[in-house]
Amino acid sequence: MNLKLKLLLCCLLAIAFTPGIPVRTAQKDKEAEQKAELEKKTLALLNDVAAGAWGLKLPENRLFIMSGAADLLWSFDEKRARTLYWDALNSVNLIAAPSRSGTQPLSESDRNEEIRIHLVIYELRQKLLRQVARRDAQLAMDMLRATRQVPPRQWPPEYSFPSDLQLEQEIAAEIAVRDPALALKLARQSLAKGVTLELFNLLRQLNDKDPEKGSQFANDVIEKLKTINLANDFLACIVAVDLLQASRTPDAQPRARLTNRVGSLGGFKILKLSDEQKRELVDILANAALTTSANGRMLKQVGQVMPEVEQFAPERRDAIDRKLSSFRRTLSEGERNQNNYNSLIRGGTPEELVRAATSADEGNRLMLLRQAALLALAHGTTDSFRDVVNKDIANESQRATVLDILDTHEITVAAGRKQIDQLTRILPKIRRKEERARAMAELAIMLKEKGQTEEASAMLDEAATLIKMDLKDEKQTNALLTLMCAYAAVDPPKAFALAERSVDHANSQISLLLLLDKVVKTGAVKKNEILLEQPQLMSLDLLLFRYGKGVAALARADFNRTRALAERFERNELKLMAQLLVLKGLLQPQPSTDAIVGSRVM
Repeated sequence: MNLKLKLLLCCLLAIAFTPGIPVRTAQKDKEAEQKAELEKKTLALLNDVAAGAWGLKLPENRLFIMSGAADLLWSFDEKRARTLYWDALNSVNLIAAPSRSGTQPLSESDRNEEIRIHLVIYELRQKLLRQVARRDAQLAMDMLRATRQVPPRQWPPEYSFPSDLQLEQEIAAEIAVRDPALALKLARQSLAKGVTLELFNLLRQLNDKDPEKGSQFANDVIEKLKTINLANDFLACIVAVDLLQASRTPDAQPRARLTNRVGSLGGFKILKLSDEQKRELVDILANAALTTSANGRMLKQVGQVMPEVEQFAPERRDAIDRKLSSFRRTLSEGERNQNNYNSLIRGGTPEELVRAATSADEGNRLMLLRQAALLALAHGTTDSFRDVVNKDIANESQRATVLDILDTHEITVAAGRKQIDQLTRILPKIRRKEERARAMAELAIMLKEKGQTEEASAMLDEAATLIKMDLKDEKQTNALLTLMCAYAAVDPPKAFALAERSVDHANSQISLLLLLDKVVKTGAVKKNEILLEQPQLMSLDLLLFRYGKGVAALARADFNRTRALAERFERNELKLMAQLLVLKGLLQPQPSTDAIVGSRVM
């Protein structure tokens, strides 16, 4: 080899193994330029969405879009975000019942309308203020105090409306995650005004972040409870019971309860209470239970802490048992059955729940079957549970219902935890075509992440044959959206084509909805505008959790086409909502999969 050739080879080797070679630098520069361009386009769209909210007719919809835009803007333009939050709050103030003279008697329908609007405003303020508190606690408190709600007129004083005290405690609970010292200060100020159910959630959040401060506040709460007659204050009674249950060690918990009541979900740290504090709680509960004014609701609560009564006040156990037995004899058959079902849910097996469901009424049957499926999933016994269902449930419709419930949740758990083997194993067992398609789409995403692009693409094409484009069917819609998001990761052009057809189909169905609403008031439309938040619709947060990554993948693949896709909606309110979903997918961190899956299962 001559000298020139050796020098040339050395140069080539040096270039190949030198960090930051011109080719790599150019590639990095190109990627940085693309990232900067995407951020520029994203912020431009965010500003357009914030401005577009003013074009909406309904204050509820303006609040929805403004608060979502403000949350995303906070990191880029805090001053404007604060202004948007105030604008969103002012939109709430525009929701009002028809004006009446203060002395004019209200008809029953007018009174009910005032109550409905009062509760709507409370819920909107609640959601907004909790969101603001995650950004700035003081701003949330200022906004709360600027909009105090007055209960509806001409309503019996004993009727209980949710209060701003509860909102104060909810804000403090949000603050506890970031600033336990400030949360403790606010919690003590709020506790001085009274006890609400939210108080216990605040205590749980504080205890999780700083157990020492959690214990300090628990002592404050116990001292407050000692000044209250729990026989006449049901909320205080619930808090006292929850304090005892939260202090139980894992071996003292028969099972994490499958309920949605505040503070009862699993995953929280054990609350450290001394034996003396537990004894004080047992004493005030026992004192209340043994008074003549103790009612059935209060006695049912005390019945949940009989292990603590046995431990700290054994001499009072028999008296409380007699009173509980006397109370149970007054229950109707339906109430007794409900108590038995609750006991089964707390301590029974999935098989026992299924057997109880076969003789239950229609409403309780579905509840028991759902709980049985969730419990089997939580215990990892889904295979044996399927055998029990096929053997013990003779009714074909009921059998299909419980298996569908199990399929839906098992797919969600396996996909959320990236359990490719588990998802592959259950795939042939899934009954409904659309659920099988959803499982295949989730599986394709995992195959893509492993570099098996061709296999992922083939699986998605097969899944597509199982789904009908029926946006009126929730399961079909979920499967379709999951498929689109999977295509976004595996084959973006197919995702865009499918999404564009879906939006066009949605536009035609929405037109039919608007025509129907003129004849039959569905509640989905108000002042010729679709309400963006409705109980029967999936929330934007859940949409983001399920499909945000897919939407973000589309936006990164082709931002302009993704924006055009959102603008393809004919209704302005839906267009803004779709744009907000795109922005949240790009700018907002995804919640923990295990946390959400865990909250659903337990």
